Amino acid sequence: MTESRVPGGDAAAVLEALAANGLKAVWAAGRAGALERALDLVRPGDVIGSGGSVTLGEIGLVDVLRAGRVRGEPVTYLDAYRKGMPREESVAARRRSLAADLYFSGTNAITRAGELVNVDGYGNRVAALTFGPGRVCVVAGVNKIVPDLHAALARIRTVAAPRNCRRLDRRTPCRDTGVCDEPACRAPDRICNVLSVIRRAPGGGDITVILVGEPLGF
Repeated sequence: MTESRVPGGDAAAVLEALAANGLKAVWAAGRAGALERALDLVRPGDVIGSGGSVTLGEIGLVDVLRAGRVRGEPVTYLDAYRKGMPREESVAARRRSLAADLYFSGTNAITRAGELVNVDGYGNRVAALTFGPGRVCVVAGVNKIVPDLHAALARIRTVAAPRNCRRLDRRTPCRDTGVCDEPACRAPDRICNVLSVIRRAPGGGDITVILVGEPLGF
């Protein structure tokens, strides 16, 4: 575990669990530290992909990547989430991101057992987290910590999915009710199509999790 300041409570336990599960666990006290830890992973000339994460925007990482240089060195950012981007272009960038050198993502929930739990609409993010990019970095605020898998799924249904549907202007029942009704949701705009639970680092996977000591994202 890498530390900028030793955390306590649930955060410390989660960092230990992540490391025990074969993931690289990094602590950052706040957003500025999280950005620095994320940029530490970038190598000159990297081709970089990312998920559509609110957290990555909040720490300032997306703005840095869009500028095309990290600490003075050139990088290529496969930006799939530019405002007004045609759908076909966005999907193509997501596909190319699966072969990126480095992939950044948020996560929907982290259990105290060190499991990463995510639900996707397209499945590109969960695919990248498990197999594809050479290196993966997940950035998550302490608000994403939950007791177990059951609580992770409940968090996705009552927090992450409804708020993301409002953010993305998706026409789904949870957008209005605030709670996912899985059996009833057949909306074309549905974003909960693929469920992934990473219990241990996949074989040969290089996954770094930066846990940040403040709430971030949905």
